[in-house]
Amino acid sequence: MKIDAGLVKSLRMERGWTQQHLADACDLSMRTVQRVEHHGVASPDTLMSLSAVLEVERGQLELHLRPDAASLKPVSPYRRMAFIAVIALAAFVMGMTAMFVYLQG
Repeated sequence: MKIDAGLVKSLRMERGWTQQHLADACDLSMRTVQRVEHHGVASPDTLMSLSAVLEVERGQLELHLRPDAASLKPVSPYRRMAFIAVIALAAFVMGMTAMFVYLQG
């Protein structure tokens, strides 16, 4: 499940803990803590351990995505490049048109 990675990291740092200290306190591997803080993804058991050790409610760490945002698919790199190419072409055509009008007038 998605969790607020920034909040986990800030709560850890407020206490002056290293990732290893948090991992030991939660009975997790340090790699798990690293993944949580970097990717913001945790299993339900990991989330329960983190919330207990960091003394926050589980719901505070969970990210609540809007249902419509969760269903969106990421844009493929090819689509993104095609969009940029269309914008660049439109800018070029507008620039050439403006130059043509300027030179004619």
